[in-house]
Amino acid sequence: MAAMAPSAVVPQQFQFAAAVTPAENGDCGRPETRRRRDEFAVIETRPVQIDNKRGTSGSPIKVLANYFRLLSMPQCCIHKYHVEFTPTVESSRMRRALLVDFMHMFDKCLVFDGMSDLKSPKRLDQDITEVISQRRTDGVITCVRFKWVQELAPLDPELLRLFNTQMRRNLERLDFVQINRHFFDRRAVASIPQYGLELWQGLVAAIGQYESGVMLVTDTLYKVLRRDSVFDLMSQIQHVPNYKDECVKRVAGCIVMTPYNNKTYRVDDIDWDKNPACTFETKEGPKTYADYYRDHYEKRIRDMRQPLLVCRPKEKDLRAGRTENIYLVPELCVLTGLTDEAEKVMQGSNTYRYSVATADFSRETRYRPLHVAVAVESWIVFCHRCEEANVTEFMRTLMSVCPPMGLNIRQPRLVLLDDDRPSGFVYALRQLAIGGNIELALIVLPNSRKDRYDIIKKEACVDLGLHTQASRGYCSLSPEVGSEIQ
Repeated sequence: MAAMAPSAVVPQQFQFAAAVTPAENGDCGRPETRRRRDEFAVIETRPVQIDNKRGTSGSPIKVLANYFRLLSMPQCCIHKYHVEFTPTVESSRMRRALLVDFMHMFDKCLVFDGMSDLKSPKRLDQDITEVISQRRTDGVITCVRFKWVQELAPLDPELLRLFNTQMRRNLERLDFVQINRHFFDRRAVASIPQYGLELWQGLVAAIGQYESGVMLVTDTLYKVLRRDSVFDLMSQIQHVPNYKDECVKRVAGCIVMTPYNNKTYRVDDIDWDKNPACTFETKEGPKTYADYYRDHYEKRIRDMRQPLLVCRPKEKDLRAGRTENIYLVPELCVLTGLTDEAEKVMQGSNTYRYSVATADFSRETRYRPLHVAVAVESWIVFCHRCEEANVTEFMRTLMSVCPPMGLNIRQPRLVLLDDDRPSGFVYALRQLAIGGNIELALIVLPNSRKDRYDIIKKEACVDLGLHTQASRGYCSLSPEVGSEIQ
């Protein structure tokens, strides 16, 4: 692959045909909503009325983008199979493990998405092939059924799904762990033990069809995870008065993650009448929660008396016909998000706690030294002549509050305008920008009209390349303006 901008032109033979519906390609009757829409849709990155995004003037420059072009396409036909497991196997990791013994049937060349979709250049002799596998963990006999669906041509849009599945498998081979739809590097985890937190570094990697061809886009992301489980939290407060009410208060509304499948759920309530020894209906018949997690995820529950967390169906679940509650075992659920103790801001050498009541740091951080301060040597203040008195007082206050914050700001030059229309500000900016050597322009506006603000910011930032800060100019906002200048 090669790095490139998404609008570059590539040969037409790398363009996929339009995607077909499951009814057209014989996709075993699976609903179309199960497809990942980002794998088949053409991603538009430029307006339809233009051919390219090249400029018509100026000097060309080289830029790099986080897009990588697919340089070659498969030159062989790929066969698609639908895989079924009887009895049902919920864990994708266990489904992959069951297929290991049968990789020789596909000449050890296949891509399995962990659910039911398998692709391989190998065509099995029969349209339907059934094999028997025995789970090594508990000896349960499982029937694995491979059903041939179709042959994919070299430019079939289904290949995008194959590419993304292979990319996810590549990340798994690199020891990345999947949380929801993204992958995170378990070797690049920053631990924050004093708060029981971990910062995980992840990677977004998606292969899609763009106007110019197939490309891979990559980006980084981060996720904060907590080490303690819901059961740990409930155990810590078991001696407080009104224990059950306090547990519901602490847990209801929280987002939890289940590490056995790396999915997240929103907890709505706690069912004190249910525990892991209770049974529920499965495709194999009634089964206890403890047996279910042992058979499907190899998880053994220690406390059989703990209540179960209740997750009510969302609107999309109701639309799909899933109306029953989901019950989770607190012992197997990890809390997400930050605790009140961990929610704080660091500014300079000081640390300020987060106020849940006001959700505001401004009072605690006002007039305090900033973490990094930059000196401003040459800057200008624009305002209308009728605002001269207010702006002069504003500048005096600003110069007095900046030193305690660690800001080294020289006295600015004040420019008074006779015209408060947008054209007056634009003309003054152009005249003063010609001389150059202006680090910042502080523009004091008479009111909050958006059209004036947009015109001035476009002229300053886009046309003149000048750093600007717009303000109403009240003295009470001086600390905030000083911070924003930095």
